[in-house]
Amino acid sequence: MTAPPHVVLLSMFTGPCEILRPVTLPALHEYAAAHGHAVELVEPVAGLHPSWGKVRALAEALDRYDVAVWVDADAMLINRGDIAEVVAAPAWQALGWDDRFGAYACVWALRASLAAREFLREVWSLRHGDFPDWEQGAIARLLGAGAPTQRLVVEQWQGQSEAWAIHSGYQGGSMPQRADALRARLADRQAATNVVLARPSIERQ
Repeated sequence: MTAPPHVVLLSMFTGPCEILRPVTLPALHEYAAAHGHAVELVEPVAGLHPSWGKVRALAEALDRYDVAVWVDADAMLINRGDIAEVVAAPAWQALGWDDRFGAYACVWALRASLAAREFLREVWSLRHGDFPDWEQGAIARLLGAGAPTQRLVVEQWQGQSEAWAIHSGYQGGSMPQRADALRARLADRQAATNVVLARPSIERQ
């Protein structure tokens, strides 16, 4: 019998995001406990925007776990399924997906593999680039946005009806407003901004 994957859920609560800790961290622990996963909180990387911390944290976690999943401070996993199954072989990566923004790393799952490590190295190599949305811009570039030699192939996991998370960031606003929005959406999940996972692959022409 094959052992279940060793999985960690990662997040960061720093600066303005600290106000979200009592809203989303208990939900992260609840989800982890339901599936037997670990939870680790990470710190930002000195000299970089905090968003880049997720890239380094995921890379380091893949040295210790079979699957590493990043969940933004203003996002919550709500699907009853195990997110680790989304990146079961041969898949190795899944990101949040929104038709307006494309791949959106508010939720980002990676399976320990050469492909995942190489992709994270490529994203990290762009950390000093001029991206208005930090690691998001680097991911978009690598997945083909604006690069004619690459194209993004997306297989949406379980279709649009199968949301994996809710997220407050699409609407912007202050962190207290985001916290209030998440509380409201937990009370009425039909009103949530749903995050559907997509499994992208890069095809180099």
